[in-house]
Amino acid sequence: MKYILLTFYISISTTNIFLFSSIEQWLIQSDFSWTISKITPYLLLIISGILIARWVSKFFFFKIISNRLKFLKPFIFVTITAIPFVIGFALHPIYEGDFSKQGTTIEKFQPIKDFKDVDLAVIAIPGCDYCYHSIAKLRQIKSRNPKMKIKFILCSSSFAELKDYIAEGGNTVKVTTTRNIESLQNLVEGKFPTFIMLKNDKAVYRWSNDQFGCMAIDHLESELSK
Repeated sequence: MKYILLTFYISISTTNIFLFSSIEQWLIQSDFSWTISKITPYLLLIISGILIARWVSKFFFFKIISNRLKFLKPFIFVTITAIPFVIGFALHPIYEGDFSKQGTTIEKFQPIKDFKDVDLAVIAIPGCDYCYHSIAKLRQIKSRNPKMKIKFILCSSSFAELKDYIAEGGNTVKVTTTRNIESLQNLVEGKFPTFIMLKNDKAVYRWSNDQFGCMAIDHLESELSK
């Protein structure tokens, strides 16, 4: 029975490591907060590590380690506990900004046509991989918040450059060009993509790409749901 438990704990840990992203995405789609969804897979790895370490401590150490070596038990316990988390972290690292919330309040910016009837605007430029890949996150936000009006604004006057972005956005994210290129570039201080929260057609808050983490998205959803 005791070895069945060990196998079960290791199986939980291994499954969590290989289905790490799937667990996070399932939680997001199930309307858990972005922060909880991001943290949960890491917590599960820590819990499974503790269970494995307790099993090893209970059924292994007391039998084979002499009294003189028992001082090693806490060290080995912590090491075993950490192994699943370390492996999971190596395969799914936490990047700078993943848990970020900090952005910048927009004090003065003249309303422009691009922001009319929009809740979240993303300012992007052609040829920017980060800008293109941000659309996937926008689709997730939209699926959780069907009433949120999201607009992806490409700082370009060329409609030909929209093709790939429109295909990625599908029917979920509106993609447009703009004539206010200079104004928008000044607003985002040359950082692309930048995420702009709007209220009553006015830009009120912005996050650069490395600031728009799970806590920032939770804040955005909370503010726009009021």
